[in-house]
Amino acid sequence: RYFYNFQFQTSGSNVAFLMIGGEGPESIGWVSNENYPFVKWSKQFGAAVFLLEHRFYGESHPTP
Repeated sequence: RYFYNFQFQTSGSNVAFLMIGGEGPESIGWVSNENYPFVKWSKQFGAAVFLLEHRFYGESHPTP
């Protein structure tokens, strides 16, 4: 799974932050909670934020 937030991305911005999930489930909170560093940086730099959930953890299962 992946999550993203374009809330603070400014027009013409070419900055994006990518978080790679660890060995556990991820949630939308990591890219939406303004108290987390990546979201603070997104606001500061007018960037998009993306989060990738590690395969086999949380709801990410690449096989049936």
